[in-house]
Amino acid sequence: MYSKYIFNPRFGYRTHAFGSSQLAIPIRNLPREKLDARAPTSEDLAALNALWRHEEGTVDMALEPGLDLLDWLSPDPEIHATVYTRHHEVVGYTRTHVREPNKPRAFLACDHEAARAIVATMVLGVETAASDVECILPLHPASASASAFGQAICSSWEAAMACSLNQSSLLDEYLALVASGQRVPGRVTWPAAFDLE
Repeated sequence: MYSKYIFNPRFGYRTHAFGSSQLAIPIRNLPREKLDARAPTSEDLAALNALWRHEEGTVDMALEPGLDLLDWLSPDPEIHATVYTRHHEVVGYTRTHVREPNKPRAFLACDHEAARAIVATMVLGVETAASDVECILPLHPASASASAFGQAICSSWEAAMACSLNQSSLLDEYLALVASGQRVPGRVTWPAAFDLE
């Protein structure tokens, strides 16, 4: 009896307000360029926030990370945050679980060339000889790097709810466009604290 009410919108909440998205890319034919990879430091914070604004700034419902180093590091010891550099300049960031090296939870790149090089660098450590292995990137159709690889797939779900707090809001306009198919659903970029399961 309870289960039929789980997704019943109450108190003005509207369903299908956002969803998840991903982009699957084959790891064959990646560029030969490899980037330097290391853990983030406090000196990287300005560059990381600029990367986030570039990559995710136009994605509806994306949550901007904070300004502290801990906002970029996972509390889960099996999830590693990595900064990618080219000529000592920060060009990318990923947060990846050790058991899912081909499926980062966060992916930021400064441009298409860096995006492809980040994936090439990520898969260096993947122990497989299979040429059909894919890398699943958490990119939205509005993510800046999505067009470097193809078309990201985005879908909403019933439990993804949002509620307008006033009579006339941008949220209502957004939800109307999503409902009519004129806009793809947004995607929440979950902060590192949500890495704990």
